[in-house]
Amino acid sequence: MGVLLVVSATGAGLALGVPLLIMPAPMVMASGLALFIDSWNMRDYILLVIGGLLTAVWFISHHFWYLDVDIGTVSLKRLCVGIVTAGMMSVLVPGMALSEMSPVLVSAAALVQSALLCLLEEHLYASSLTDPDSFYPPFLVVATSALGLAMANMLRSCGSISELIAWALQCLFISKLSMLLIPEARLFFPCLAVTLAMTPPVLLYRGKPGRRATMMNKAQGIAHGLFMCGAVAYARFAVFDLLKVVNGVRPSEGLLIGSLVLLVGAGCIPMAFIHFSYSSLAKKIIIGLCAVGSVIALLEPPFPVQGGAECPRLPFHLCPRLWDEGHVPEHEQDDLNIYGDSTARMHWAKWLLVAGGAGG
Repeated sequence: MGVLLVVSATGAGLALGVPLLIMPAPMVMASGLALFIDSWNMRDYILLVIGGLLTAVWFISHHFWYLDVDIGTVSLKRLCVGIVTAGMMSVLVPGMALSEMSPVLVSAAALVQSALLCLLEEHLYASSLTDPDSFYPPFLVVATSALGLAMANMLRSCGSISELIAWALQCLFISKLSMLLIPEARLFFPCLAVTLAMTPPVLLYRGKPGRRATMMNKAQGIAHGLFMCGAVAYARFAVFDLLKVVNGVRPSEGLLIGSLVLLVGAGCIPMAFIHFSYSSLAKKIIIGLCAVGSVIALLEPPFPVQGGAECPRLPFHLCPRLWDEGHVPEHEQDDLNIYGDSTARMHWAKWLLVAGGAGG
């Protein structure tokens, strides 16, 4: 087996044009794999990783490193470094799991590898739609997401990672699919924040097979609700982009704020109806949030105050603001400036309807 692997690796290296100076690298890689199959020892697997890394470094430097090309806003050299690093981590994680290394080390390696993969894929796929020099097909995004979810479940089932790390990996690969919706909007991080906030009641507290699921206490429920609010606030620009694509125009303030409130309420539904099913107050709060968000989004009541896109004068260039220059919703005053007073609407009539809907 060992001789066959070494001969095969040597033949593959010659076919790729690997120079004699680098030829020991693929041979070491094959030797490490043969030794690992017999011993299941991580020290032997390191030989495979080192040999594969040296071969990959030569291949990248020989074929791509000299090109002065930018993929999107990132240079090709930086992308090559990221691709080699992600590839090395992808090879390293299975060996760490099979050699029964510490779950902490396996978890750290799996998180680093998954995060690098998601970042690289988002940039490559978004750039492929605007840059003719790059191409990253959408089926690869779906395939790597499916493989990542399978990897997380497999590592959890064999005890290599904990439930918490498996949940984090699942959120990463589920959120990665969002880049297929509006690639240029870079939705991965906002969707990841919302997924991390929304899924704990379902995925993190489900309990082990044969045991009753763990239930949240009140402090955990409050923390989860605050986390959900923070995640939706962070994802407000992503919600703006989605509404703009659906409507074809910038969303109004009422539609955007109502959608954000509705998203907070919808994200807390699993917590309220699974972990606090005994609490009528929790259900009323969540249903009230969904109702208020829906009414505001449907009625689109005008807001009396405009702005929120300017940076306040704070030290260290801090810029906490509600919107940025590219995500400013339509304001009632915009219509008034264009069409005159004849289209002006009363501020408080619709707000009374919103208050009535919230009170009901």
